[in-house]
Amino acid sequence: MPRVKSTTTRLKRRNKILRAAKGARGARSKLYKTAKETADELRAKGDLDKSIIRRYVKQHLAEIRHCYEKQLVVRPDLAGTVDAQFIINGNGVVTQVSARGLGDRTVESCVAGIIGAIQFPRPDGGGIVQVTSYPFILRPSGH
Repeated sequence: MPRVKSTTTRLKRRNKILRAAKGARGARSKLYKTAKETADELRAKGDLDKSIIRRYVKQHLAEIRHCYEKQLVVRPDLAGTVDAQFIINGNGVVTQVSARGLGDRTVESCVAGIIGAIQFPRPDGGGIVQVTSYPFILRPSGH
């Protein structure tokens, strides 16, 4: 008769791993809420196409989501819009950046720091590009 490989010890270890995987085995209520973000209407003035700006910011959405999720653990009811404004100089470097609107200074400064670190391509005319509004709608998943 072949040996049975599904021992109780193995099943206990498997269940322990699944529990640690957050949400496995019906424990959805214990899951940390994650962020859903959407980059809404972008308003910009200058020689850099809006689609290029959107593409470069989109590459960093996971970092922006991380900023929100860190604070979501502390404040589970945190939701709203972070509106970022920034200026891109002729070399594609962000020189001024601010973010506001969510009511949580930690998330707003984190988002501003991430946008300030993005290296954009040089604008066509070499002038500056002023992004007057780049909103991020942040809310817990399931809402």
